[in-house]
Amino acid sequence: MIVVHRCHRYGTDFDDGSVISSSSAKVRVHQEGTTTVAIGGELATRIPTGGCMHQDGPMSAYTVAAIGALIDTHRRLAPVLEEHLIDNEGEVLPHLVMADVVRWLVEHRTSDPEVCRSVIGWLEEEFGRGPAEVRGLITASGVEMIPDPGHPGAELRDLLGPVLREVDPWST
Repeated sequence: MIVVHRCHRYGTDFDDGSVISSSSAKVRVHQEGTTTVAIGGELATRIPTGGCMHQDGPMSAYTVAAIGALIDTHRRLAPVLEEHLIDNEGEVLPHLVMADVVRWLVEHRTSDPEVCRSVIGWLEEEFGRGPAEVRGLITASGVEMIPDPGHPGAELRDLLGPVLREVDPWST
């Protein structure tokens, strides 16, 4: 289980016992002000956030759940999250993880093109169904982190669907 302490949504605490689902990640908000995020029952850590604003941007149960669902759906990305957890003392910083995922996609664009295509497709779907925080995560730390035209990895932009092309600064 991943536990996020005193998480905020839309600037207010939410501690009503509600359950939020994002693909295979489930989030339960508890009365005592903690949020538990279950990711496929396998990846687990404890996140002492003390609030949901981090140096990598706004963090919410939704963005943590989205990262968990992405990794759970694309197990080849698990080492990206594992390295992130080591580097950040067990703390999940969604915007940093998403940027690491884009770097992985760039590095593996020729060796694992199907995985890259699947990840971009997943981001397209999640962008369409996710709340504003998740759309911001995918835009700022996903699409905008794809290398600029003329640089290695820029061809990942060719995999963007119509929804993500709308937020891509290089799409015409």
